[in-house]
Amino acid sequence: MKAIVLAAAIAMLPGAALAGGPFDGTWKIDTGTAGAPDKPNVFLLQDGIFACKSCAPPFAVAADGTDHPVSGNSYFDRVTITVVDARHIVETESKASNAVFVYTMSVSADGQTLTTVLDDRSAANGVPAGGTIIQARVTQGPAGAHAVSGEWHAIKYEGFSDSAITFTLRLDGDRFSFSQPTGQSYTATLGGPAVPYFGDPGITTVSATRAGADTVVETDMRDGKIVSTNSMTTHDGKTLAVTFVDELRGSTQSFAAIKQ
Repeated sequence: MKAIVLAAAIAMLPGAALAGGPFDGTWKIDTGTAGAPDKPNVFLLQDGIFACKSCAPPFAVAADGTDHPVSGNSYFDRVTITVVDARHIVETESKASNAVFVYTMSVSADGQTLTTVLDDRSAANGVPAGGTIIQARVTQGPAGAHAVSGEWHAIKYEGFSDSAITFTLRLDGDRFSFSQPTGQSYTATLGGPAVPYFGDPGITTVSATRAGADTVVETDMRDGKIVSTNSMTTHDGKTLAVTFVDELRGSTQSFAAIKQ
């Protein structure tokens, strides 16, 4: 689950005040509640070059159907852009010669909707994940650019595999645990030091803190730098309200998860 910086410091509660019961169990994201991140996706495909301007870090490669090296991303080190026709492209991101993310991107005939089918093969344990993201156009690309060019905002998430949207939480005293079917996991002491985050090349350590009787805030770090946070709140033990902040992109997204 990729991750609210609190506006002000909140007094920490005694360990006994945060009971484990409401958090414990397996949760599934209700994709119908997921709003768009508050920063759009920005692409430009023109004159044979594809640029992802909203990626962190941004990159630009030749759109010629062959692998090209990119730097600065923990998840992939090469990108291939295949232009199928004037409204369709395929982006393949690879690491160590293995495809880890494949995005099949299709622009509607009226140019106002971008449908992206994600095939996520990045899990270290080999469990596949994926789904479909529907995006609405915010701005047009420049004259002569491919239809995928411009700014886009996600408006709907469809058909996501359970492996992509299911996770398990456990709170035992002050020990808070998180795991996903795709192999990401950690166990941290609330209010304690950062601990290793397993199964995700973009996160090396994580810490967890209490922010009220029914809220846990997870802070994800890469080599000591905060890359994302997740604020998780449950009032009834049945619905989990999550606010994910992507510190690298400077964007925020909220959604709900339902206990299974």
